[in-house]
Amino acid sequence: MAKEKKTATLRDITERKRAEGELRESEERFRDFFENASDLMQRVDKEGKFVYVNRKWLKTLEYTKEEVKKLTLWDILRKDQIPHCMEVFKRVCGGETAERVETVFVSKNGKEIPVEGTASAQFKDGKFVETRGIFRDITERKRTEEALRKAHDELETRVQERTAELTKANEALQAEITERKRAEEKAEKAKKVLEERARKLEASRSAMTYLLKDMDRARKELERAYEDLKALDRMKDEFISMSAHELKTPLTAVTSLFQQMSSKELGELTKKQEKALGIISRGVERLRGSVEKILEILKLESGRMELFKEKMQLAPLIQDVVEHMKPLATLKKITFTQRMNKLPPVEADGKHIATVLTNLIENAIKFTPEGGKVTVEAEQRGNQILVQVRDTGAGIAKKDLPKLFTKFFQANHTKPGTGLGLSICKQLVGAHGGEIWCESELGKGSTFSFTLPVKG
Repeated sequence: MAKEKKTATLRDITERKRAEGELRESEERFRDFFENASDLMQRVDKEGKFVYVNRKWLKTLEYTKEEVKKLTLWDILRKDQIPHCMEVFKRVCGGETAERVETVFVSKNGKEIPVEGTASAQFKDGKFVETRGIFRDITERKRTEEALRKAHDELETRVQERTAELTKANEALQAEITERKRAEEKAEKAKKVLEERARKLEASRSAMTYLLKDMDRARKELERAYEDLKALDRMKDEFISMSAHELKTPLTAVTSLFQQMSSKELGELTKKQEKALGIISRGVERLRGSVEKILEILKLESGRMELFKEKMQLAPLIQDVVEHMKPLATLKKITFTQRMNKLPPVEADGKHIATVLTNLIENAIKFTPEGGKVTVEAEQRGNQILVQVRDTGAGIAKKDLPKLFTKFFQANHTKPGTGLGLSICKQLVGAHGGEIWCESELGKGSTFSFTLPVKG
């Protein structure tokens, strides 16, 4: 009995070994099948990491086996395909088989590869193990489909064009047949048609005559309206000029009273009164400046502004204006510098050029924060002298630059002003045969530049 039991045991091991050998052979056949398959085959775990890819997969996507170990499924998908593929992956992990999945892989070198395939999940003992995908490169099919679509569109276009040509030819033929049938009728009616046309032409000529008369009346009305507008504009300028002159008288009286109070001719002042007096003084000065700018712009626009040009050196004038403006910069702790190369003489009205410089420098200081920098430069450029005032202030928006030299325009409403200073600068520079412009960027400061012709 013992001997028979030993024989049975040996038989069982032999069967198991044989089964294991067959299993290995089967696995090798399947592995060989997958490795040499013409499709892209992959196995992916639930985290999206690759468990296995075949040779075709590696060759197509241009990765090595070592590089694949560091990749996930989402690394090889074109970005716009990721949301859709995530949804499919989620369904497959839940046990659903995706019979037809179409997406776009991206190779290591950025090449886009359209693919189509299936995806399913493998479970063991009821637990998810991995997903398996078999994909085919459909690049050629896509190219063929696109070529067929283009060919179809082209053919359809040609058919439509040919149909239109035939329709047009048929219509022309029908028209010719109809015209031939009516030839005799038309010959008889030709005289009546010509007479009717002559009547209509005469009616048109009469209508044109009336139209020309209406246009002439309208032109005269427009001319009268234009003259009325010019008269209103003159009245406006006269009113503003008169108002400005009228303001100068009380301003002079207020200034005189302020000087008397400051000199204590009218008695001692309290600290509160001195403070109020200072506020009044600054307000009066601002108002005086506004009045003077209004009068100056009116003179410029009316042509009453006289220029007393003379041959002069520009450097001393610039130096004087800079020295005059330094205290204002010092109050704001602004670094104030100037750079001037040797300059040839110009023919200019020194008073008005000083006005231009003062306006530009005053604006630069006004719109530059404490601790900033203002620079005045002058150099010869060909037959012109270029003067520039640079600042490190708030800058000007690009949309405001074209309107910057327009009368009453203010790019920054947080600072008080009349909006006339730059308009005056433009007209004064223009009267000297020069040009003025601004280059600026928000947060990076501004550069105002103007030119004056060199004295020949």
